[in-house]
Amino acid sequence: MKLIKNLRICTLVLLLGACSTNAVHIGYDATKANPTLGKALIVLGNSTDEREKDANWLGAIRGGFGNPIKTLTTEQPVSEVVKTALGDGLKANGLLTKGNGKYRLDTVISRFDCSQYVRLEAHIELNVSLVNVVTKEPIYTKHYKADHVTGNMVTLNAGVFGSVDDLRKVANDTLQDAIDQIVTDPALLAKLH
Repeated sequence: MKLIKNLRICTLVLLLGACSTNAVHIGYDATKANPTLGKALIVLGNSTDEREKDANWLGAIRGGFGNPIKTLTTEQPVSEVVKTALGDGLKANGLLTKGNGKYRLDTVISRFDCSQYVRLEAHIELNVSLVNVVTKEPIYTKHYKADHVTGNMVTLNAGVFGSVDDLRKVANDTLQDAIDQIVTDPALLAKLH
C-alpha cells in the first residue's frame, strides 16, 4: 500500500515537473530571398492579432489526455513576430522601402498555432491588404494559408519526451512559407508596377 502511494506521488511530481512554458524565437530566414523581385515601394502597416489567444501564445506539446505539458510562447507578441518576419521578407526580396512608400501592407492574423499530440503540426492564416498610401484604399487583398504536419503516428518523442525546438522549427517553417507566399505572389507584385 505504501509502495503504491509512493509511486503515485513520484508520478505526480514527474508530471508536474514536466509542465513548462518556453519562450521561443520565430523569424524569417532571408537566405533564399530574391532581392530583384520588385521595386521597394512598400511600408509596413498594421499587424492585428485576431486569434482570441494570449498575445504571446503559440502552442503546446500535449500529453496523453490532450493536456498541455510544454507550452510555447513567442518572445514578443505574435502580431509583432509576424510584422517583423513580413518586414524581413519584404526587405530581403527588395520590396520594402526605407522612406515614404507608395503602398502600405496591413496584416490580420486569424490563425497561427502549433501543437504536438503525436505528430508535429503548425498552421497559419493571414489576411493581407496592399493599401494605396495616398487614397487609403486597398488595391489588393488576399488570404494566405500555410500548414505543416510532420512525424509519425507511432513515436516515442511525444508528450514529456516531445522536443520544444522541433515544434518551434515546424512553426517557424510554417511562418516562413506564408511570408514567402506573400512576397512572391505574382498578383501582388503586379500591383506594384
